[in-house]
Amino acid sequence: MGLHLDEIAKAVAPGSHALLIVDGAG
Repeated sequence: MGLHLDEIAKAVAPGSHALLIVDGAG
C-alpha cells in the first residue's frame, strides 16, 4: 500500500497528496 501511495505522490501535487494521506488516516 505504501508503494502505491508513493506512486500517487509522484503523480499528484504535494498538496493533493497531503489531503489523500489525511483523508486515508482520518
